Amino acid sequence: MNNNTPDNYIVTSPEWESAWKIANETGNNLFLTGKAGTGKTTFLRQLKKKSKKRIIVVAPTGIAAINARGVTIHSFFQLPFSPYVPGTHTGNQQQQHYRFGKEKLRIIRGADIMVIDEVSMVRADLLDAIDDALRRLRRSDKPFGGMQMLLIGDLEQLTIISRDPAAPPVEYIKVSGGIFRDMTIHDFDTARFFLG
Repeated sequence: MNNNTPDNYIVTSPEWESAWKIANETGNNLFLTGKAGTGKTTFLRQLKKKSKKRIIVVAPTGIAAINARGVTIHSFFQLPFSPYVPGTHTGNQQQQHYRFGKEKLRIIRGADIMVIDEVSMVRADLLDAIDDALRRLRRSDKPFGGMQMLLIGDLEQLTIISRDPAAPPVEYIKVSGGIFRDMTIHDFDTARFFLG
């Protein structure tokens, strides 16, 4: 969208309409991808503005969270920066003392959809930690506690965040603890979006 285009004027495509319908009218998970400038952020902003669903928006970094008008994954879930080990609930034994306040629990349990923006920067173990936290907090054995997930990002654009620059690259999704085998994810390439 350029600066001369009003916010309420968005030219959509069949892919946009399909993704919009899935996000708003179903509980199905959605992976929204496309190159920079193809409408991913516009889609998210319109979803937050027009959807009747209760939405939580998280992102892997502070800058990404600000851009998405959300919060960081680590802050929202009170996760350590260390790798997550399945079965530990939060990555290590020291972390188990963190408790969520009543308001945050109400938000998590009442939300309809969680958006993870810039998902290409999220390590697979962090997705497993989110899955574990949502299963526990929402008291459901379904993937991500049964919450609809909207994953937004360009897997070719930004790399996974790692503190150790000498560490070998972490495989994304392939090393995930089975979450993606259990989920139905609709993949729509937003590269054909024409926005103003």
